[in-house]
Amino acid sequence: MFRLNSASIGLALPAMLLSSAAWADLTPSQVWGDWRQYMEGMGYGISASETEAGGNLTVSDLTLDMPMPDEGGAVTMTMGTFEFIANGDGSVAIVMPDTLPMTISATGTDTDPGFTMNLDYTQSDHSMTVSGTPENMTYAYDAGTIGLKLTELMVDDKSYGEENAKIDVVATDFTSRTTMAIGDMRSYEQTGQIGSVSYDLFVHNPEQTGQLAMVGSMSELTLEGVG
Repeated sequence: MFRLNSASIGLALPAMLLSSAAWADLTPSQVWGDWRQYMEGMGYGISASETEAGGNLTVSDLTLDMPMPDEGGAVTMTMGTFEFIANGDGSVAIVMPDTLPMTISATGTDTDPGFTMNLDYTQSDHSMTVSGTPENMTYAYDAGTIGLKLTELMVDDKSYGEENAKIDVVATDFTSRTTMAIGDMRSYEQTGQIGSVSYDLFVHNPEQTGQLAMVGSMSELTLEGVG
């Protein structure tokens, strides 16, 4: 019913929120500049307003857009205001909103309907600190909870209520450490742990009889990655 390139959609938030060196002075502008360069290199268009004061940097009205030509749609993330704050020990803290809205859309074809999904990526008790050098940065991200929740699904300009569409995923006790080496080619090594994940997914087309329902949980997850 819906065609999504999950790799294209899923790369943005993990890349930004889970990315991460020897200790040396980093500036807020260096961290934001590298972050922006990385996301643009992945194919995202970025719009934002930047304000510097007292050695710190505020990035407001931050929006990411990525076209998805194979699916005939796009991914848009409205990320609000991020603050990049110099800690005084050579590291930089990134202060993020608790909720990051995102929209996934695709135009219709002769065989598949067009759709728009509005979701909220949420996080609580979260912190991110970047340390290292401009050529080798470590991102340390911790959160009490992270979640993804569907707020609206439109199919062929018709709204699906919660009785027909639900996505609710919550992870607890999340930590991630990623070392990012920056050169002509970018490389990273990542480790992470998740205390538990619960999910509740449901999709039903009211004009058809079929439906998809998945409810479950997992615990004590670990992750490792290189790239």
